[in-house]
Amino acid sequence: MLLPYLGLILGILLIIYAVLAFTGSSALAAAPATLRRAGDPLWLAGLVLLALALLLGWVGYSFEIELRLVRILLGIAGVVLLVLAWPRTTRPA
Repeated sequence: MLLPYLGLILGILLIIYAVLAFTGSSALAAAPATLRRAGDPLWLAGLVLLALALLLGWVGYSFEIELRLVRILLGIAGVVLLVLAWPRTTRPA
């Protein structure tokens, strides 16, 4: 019963972080360079897909809808996009 609400909170926090990181907000100035991804659409899309997968857990729990396959596919797509975006941070500028 607590797990869907934890997913809801984490999903909302992940979307907030993704938007702040994508826009280059000064709120993330203290974050490591690998987490400050201003203008990286792959990073943003990966984080948003992961957040949607977390949020759909709460939706499925609240409305008693089976969304497990959709959540798994969104999670896999999000991780793939994050893996594709990751090498951009390790290259020297």
